[in-house]
Amino acid sequence: MKLRYLPLTAFLLCSLNLHIVMAEPIAAQAGAKPASASGLLAAQAKLEQGLAALAKRDHEKARALFQAATKLAPYWPEPWLQLAESARVANQPELVNKWLTEALRVAPDDPATLSAWGSLHYARGEYQKAESFKQAALKADPRATNVLVDLGDLYFNVHGKPDVAADYFRRALVINPKLGGAHNALGTMLLLTGKAGQAIDSFTESARLAPTNPLPVLGLARAQAQTGNTSAALASYDQALKLSPGLIDAYLGKGDLLLNQGKPDAALRSFADAVKANPRSSLAYLKLGMAQQMQNRSDEAMAAYKEAVRLSPQMAVGFNNLAWLAAERSDVADKGLAWAKQAVALNGEEPRFKGTLAWVHFKRGESAEAIKLLEPLVRGNAKALPETHYLLGQVYAGSGDKAKAKAAIQAALELDPRFSQAEQARASLRQLDRP
Repeated sequence: MKLRYLPLTAFLLCSLNLHIVMAEPIAAQAGAKPASASGLLAAQAKLEQGLAALAKRDHEKARALFQAATKLAPYWPEPWLQLAESARVANQPELVNKWLTEALRVAPDDPATLSAWGSLHYARGEYQKAESFKQAALKADPRATNVLVDLGDLYFNVHGKPDVAADYFRRALVINPKLGGAHNALGTMLLLTGKAGQAIDSFTESARLAPTNPLPVLGLARAQAQTGNTSAALASYDQALKLSPGLIDAYLGKGDLLLNQGKPDAALRSFADAVKANPRSSLAYLKLGMAQQMQNRSDEAMAAYKEAVRLSPQMAVGFNNLAWLAAERSDVADKGLAWAKQAVALNGEEPRFKGTLAWVHFKRGESAEAIKLLEPLVRGNAKALPETHYLLGQVYAGSGDKAKAKAAIQAALELDPRFSQAEQARASLRQLDRP
């Protein structure tokens, strides 16, 4: 499973993010001697002065001080690593590569140096080498919590293994229980593996350790929603928005909960706030359209869906929803067919999209085309979907085949007596039973 990168721990723990061409590890020079105690103390002083200059964005001064530190303690890797960081901030990838290579030359077994190279490979998409360097760093220092966290992120984001990732985060927390980022990351892994109750504990602790950060509170809201504690989840979403008023994921999560509670007006306001927070979010427009559609505000819903697919032309569900609304309107009948076909072209494996295409054909008076699409669906990958059986029953009824219509609608109710259109299905059966 390919997973989109999520910065699970970035708000408290970070690693070097280098976009440069990697170099192979270089062995330390033979006969290398450590710096004298006085030399190391002098180098440390230069390093601290360089860090102060770097904080003020005085890269030239910082670089000079770091280079001076390398001369005072030639085989101490820290000044080389700080030179690489200075070059990264200044967007000078060639120099980053140069300084990291020097760090590896003088200290090939240094955990911080190995970890930095692992982060470099990660940034380059060279994940096998990234893991190799991170594991080498962990072997050099088994208590390196930042490396454990990085490996957790790698196993989730690259390998799609949240269980393994969770183990790395737990190991980091055994060493240092005050790592708020690791608690947040562990909560996310637990949530993904169906352990919402345990996730609540992790997010709560993360929020305690980082009280001004909205991300743990956002995770807490999601975990509470999964456990069915809707009122607590809504309160947590509000708290996340209080900490970060433009947090679009909180608006969307809150809107989803309100929609599931049968409160479309409140959900619509939350989705509208999401659109205001990020007018470039196609998902916000999609959800806004869904809430408007539930309120039978078809013109507004269509406008929202159109904006969603404009922002994300690959959003099949947006085209599908447009097509469904268009099926009921003669003024956009041709567009409805085109939209339905586009949804199927983008995701032909989704039976509901083919069902919408069939419905559009039916509303255009093309019952044969609709039946041709629906009959294979209810025998195939839509066999367990009562909505598709009901749709086929409606098409049969509209084409005058009452017997087949009743059979299809009854099949829908047998699959799920409480499916979303169950009441309409029963009403249709009563209508079909009339002489």
